[in-house]
Amino acid sequence: ALHDSRARYPAPRCPLGKHKNEMKIIRRWIEEPNPCSSLFLIRGRARVGKTAFMQTIAEQLQAENRKPYACFFFRLDVVGCDNMDQLFSTLAYQLAITVPGMREHVEQAMMEDPALPMRSPATQLQKLIIIPLKRLPTPGSSPILIIDGLDACEGDESQDAFLTLISQVLEDP
Repeated sequence: ALHDSRARYPAPRCPLGKHKNEMKIIRRWIEEPNPCSSLFLIRGRARVGKTAFMQTIAEQLQAENRKPYACFFFRLDVVGCDNMDQLFSTLAYQLAITVPGMREHVEQAMMEDPALPMRSPATQLQKLIIIPLKRLPTPGSSPILIIDGLDACEGDESQDAFLTLISQVLEDP
């Protein structure tokens, strides 16, 4: 689900002033032109506020008109948000509307293979996100992708597959 989707209404939010130090750390990482890592992982026990924290970051990015960014919030109780079936097409859609020039490449991928949203997550990631990003004429700022609630993604195998895909992407400059 998108950070502002009806399926997540009302979305959880950080109480004002809570997680101030953590917020500063992630904001510094977002603003860093050459971060030491392409991945910022937030871990913690269940029910400590990670989703509310990520919701707040997404809302800040939107309020600042910060582009490019895209997000997906896994949810157990929402059809389509409890598995990877719509993850990469949702992220690709958001990137297509926030990354200059990306829309044409995503549309081209869809024209070449209209069944792409039904393909494997690995194929969707490559054809809807990675290849279109590589085809952009000039590299802009790296997109910020917020993916929350991986533990709500169906089954350990799907979670492992997601982590494997992300690690492969991180290895490719």
